[in-house]
Amino acid sequence: MRRWRVAFARGRLEALADEVRTGRLKAELTVSEAERAVLQRWARRTESAQVVAMRAKIALGCADGKSVQALEDDIRTWMARWNSNLKPFVWTKTAEEILESLAAYCRRILGG
Repeated sequence: MRRWRVAFARGRLEALADEVRTGRLKAELTVSEAERAVLQRWARRTESAQVVAMRAKIALGCADGKSVQALEDDIRTWMARWNSNLKPFVWTKTAEEILESLAAYCRRILGG
């Protein structure tokens, strides 16, 4: 309180005006069209991990210049919607089919 009284005594009302607050500098986030397309695809994928989709949404929101509060509100809304529509995972292949597919993939990438 004393600080404000002294400031007022020295410079009257002008001395009480808020100074420019620099704070932490915000890094500019720029996303190319290709990166934006990938992030949007990840954010929409239902089979991707929830955390990957959430990170994609955060990156897109930052690139669009949204405030932290707006991002938080969007994420909470998205999580509530996601969690209200949970579906159990259903296997569509047998264990043998999965293992054969994995073996074929390994042969393809390892060249064997």
